[in-house]
Amino acid sequence: MARLPARVGQLALCALAAACGGTGGVVAGDPDTHCGETVQAIDPSVCEGADDGADVFGDTLYNSDGQDDACKYHLSFTNSTIERDKDVTFTVSAWALDGGATVTGATIRADVFLDDTHAAPDTGATTVEGPAGTYTVGPVQFDKKGRWTVRFHLFEDCALGASSPHGQVAFYVDVP
Repeated sequence: MARLPARVGQLALCALAAACGGTGGVVAGDPDTHCGETVQAIDPSVCEGADDGADVFGDTLYNSDGQDDACKYHLSFTNSTIERDKDVTFTVSAWALDGGATVTGATIRADVFLDDTHAAPDTGATTVEGPAGTYTVGPVQFDKKGRWTVRFHLFEDCALGASSPHGQVAFYVDVP
């Protein structure tokens, strides 16, 4: 069998991984199963109380859908083209795991970072809901190549707690 020149193999890898410029995107991996059969009911009235603890973040997820850290919500998202130093918009949909209703009024915010010391530039990102349960979040910019974390926060103005609407979930995104 004839061997392909090394450059052909490198170009194939670039096409598959967007490693040589071009666009990035969601990192494929095992689907999220961390909640199993666990479903945490939400009580909107808990939004008005005192916090009962600090944010505890779960594992960052692969793919573009999964359950939040406390098993309250299922989120999925799409994004505009991901390129370094370009505006990116995320479209996020959210459903309650307890009953499956769309989640409205969440004012989702994206916390975007490359590592513990490098956050995404402040672009004045905003969130717009519409239709109900679907949120447009952006613009976001990625200013370095690498594997970034995009953490979506829901009802961040609510107190923390098991039945509070407050929740978050993080996903990996690759930037070429």
